[in-house]
Amino acid sequence: MWKYIKAAFAVKQHIPLLGSIPINAIILPIIACLTIIHPAFLLIGIGFEAALIYSLSSSPRFRQLVDSPKIQEIQRQQEDRRTELINKLNEPNRQQFLKLEKRIAQTQASYHEFDSPDYISEPNLKSLNSLAWIYLKLIFAKAALTGSEGDQNAIHLEQQIQNLKNELNNKQVSNSVRKSKEATLEILDKRLKHFVKRNDTIEEINADITRIEAQVELARDNARLHAKPEAISMDVDLASDTLQSVWFYGEADDTIHSLNEQYSEQSPLAQ
Repeated sequence: MWKYIKAAFAVKQHIPLLGSIPINAIILPIIACLTIIHPAFLLIGIGFEAALIYSLSSSPRFRQLVDSPKIQEIQRQQEDRRTELINKLNEPNRQQFLKLEKRIAQTQASYHEFDSPDYISEPNLKSLNSLAWIYLKLIFAKAALTGSEGDQNAIHLEQQIQNLKNELNNKQVSNSVRKSKEATLEILDKRLKHFVKRNDTIEEINADITRIEAQVELARDNARLHAKPEAISMDVDLASDTLQSVWFYGEADDTIHSLNEQYSEQSPLAQ
């Protein structure tokens, strides 16, 4: 709250020939001059100043303006990390993902071309970007399960599980630490089960990838055919549960889970 009060106190107004000047640099001298005329103006001035500061600092729009530079910086950092993830993909997977992003960009262009109303286009683009994030995670999850990388990840998980079991056999471990390790062990067990049934899971992932591609294609076609496009539903039933926190994304695991937490704090659609 204090940062909004400080920002409200320092807010500026553009004045011809003088440039941007803090409003208080104008108001306070006026109050001082009026107080010389009559002391009652001091109380009136203080009340007016307090009401102005409170009104600005409580305004959601003003708070958004104050926070926007920080929000933009966070979003820039998130986008940089997301780009790093895309660059980690092998060429076929990277081209597959970029193809989906191209479809979304075409949808956005159609919204601008037909001057679609913001109350439809903005939520739709937000939903499409959320689907793209899910799509990217599915690609990484599939890569972590296939080929030699999948074998190495399974061995790594088995080693982690065994190490945790050995640690839990130590009777000197405190109850709080034991509970934490047991919860971690449960997650690792679930991850390992996915590797055991990897063929079925890969088939489910492929089905989810195909479904998201179809959803994005539908959105693009809808935007091209209608000047007033329909809202895009995010209620997509996925065959796999690869979006759960128990899932493993290979070398990108830490980055993806970290970004997923940030996105989920900003919007539940991004999970």
